[in-house]
Amino acid sequence: ETSPHPMKIDFIPQCVTPESVIREQLRHSDGKPRISQCELHNRRLAVVGGGASTKRHLAEIARFDEVWGMNYVAGWLNKQGIPATFITIDCQPFDMSRIGGHAAILPTSCHPDLPGAFDDVRYFDTIETHHNGLCGGTTTATRAPHLATILGFCDVTFYGCEGSYLADTHINEHREYEDEIIVQCGKDYRTTPEYLLQAQNLGEFIRHFPEMFKEKSGGLLSEMVAGKPWEIVAVSGALKDKLEKTNGVSVFDTPYQWRAA
Repeated sequence: ETSPHPMKIDFIPQCVTPESVIREQLRHSDGKPRISQCELHNRRLAVVGGGASTKRHLAEIARFDEVWGMNYVAGWLNKQGIPATFITIDCQPFDMSRIGGHAAILPTSCHPDLPGAFDDVRYFDTIETHHNGLCGGTTTATRAPHLATILGFCDVTFYGCEGSYLADTHINEHREYEDEIIVQCGKDYRTTPEYLLQAQNLGEFIRHFPEMFKEKSGGLLSEMVAGKPWEIVAVSGALKDKLEKTNGVSVFDTPYQWRAA
């Protein structure tokens, strides 16, 4: 559904794991050493997400000094012959059959089953549980800039973080999202509220610190890095219903013809 008056929506992100569970899971990392501030160095880091663009850059990613695969992407990269460190900020359970690799960088509040999948685990606190913990946006991708600087990286490139998708949502799986939106930013981009927020947050990091952070993801993220104006021009029927339930009204009513970016 589209609105005759294109607009932005004030999305308020919420953690999918209850705070009580996060606090309980912290106990499992008691006494484990945390990542500490490292001196700056010249090793290059690739941070890789599950966007379709990743497939176009595998040979390039393999040449980096260190590769971080976000969530299940780490296992996928290792199957492609690219050694990748598993990284996440998520606290919920993972499908352990899809976890692969030797090393991981995990939040101290992660699910207690997760560390056992790796031989080498490094931990970090998050701002949600510690006043000096890792901060950033709402996803693993948007926390990665802070984590990278703590570990001394000055040359960080993001792949597969385009924040929009066409037919397949991920290189290693396809998800059906009921809360879809169309963001018009030069072109039409099919995305979700979560990915829109990620593109905004990560785009701001890269735009303000281009000497340290780069992206080769394309999609909506590239538009955000460029600082282009954007607006939401359409929402799915399910999201329209939620907007009406929350606000009592929705401006999205007219059928919309998506023009693929």
